[in-house]
Amino acid sequence: MSTSCKINIIEEWKTEDGVKTIVVSIYRHSDGYPEGVLSDIKVFMDNYHDPNGSIHGVDYWLMNFAFYCKLSNIFTGISLNSTFTNWFEYGYGICSESCKHGDLEYEYWIDLKKGKIKIMKFDWKKNKWKKEFEGTLKKAFEKYAKSNGYHLYKESFRIMDFVNKKEILKIFGGK
Repeated sequence: MSTSCKINIIEEWKTEDGVKTIVVSIYRHSDGYPEGVLSDIKVFMDNYHDPNGSIHGVDYWLMNFAFYCKLSNIFTGISLNSTFTNWFEYGYGICSESCKHGDLEYEYWIDLKKGKIKIMKFDWKKNKWKKEFEGTLKKAFEKYAKSNGYHLYKESFRIMDFVNKKEILKIFGGK
């Protein structure tokens, strides 16, 4: 059985009317336990040009996180000679703040600008959420993250080093 989770990224800013909050969320079908998710987030933040979402916002940050995880999955499938050719289309989905998947085991609430995270784990016996961890991203990385990602590999950020640019231009009609 997969360990699924929901990753929520929070952004707050002040306006004339008070504090506004946006929450963007994705569903992750597997490796949703803290070691998996936080290892991937650490790899992403160590390699992405906007590690705390301050340039483009949290929506771009989360979408690019999912993109690079899926890109790493494509590379893994190629390296394993996978016969299931479209398996990389699965595993991640966009969801609203209120979406609830019936199989969620973990839920992450991350404020990139404040560098804070709260990890909730679902207790199936008591049928309720309990707090697994709350603190800084730095402390969470120290506690849970491994040196390599589970779905995300730092090499994915070097995709242009791996592709045959002339072949791509030929396929898509460029010069």
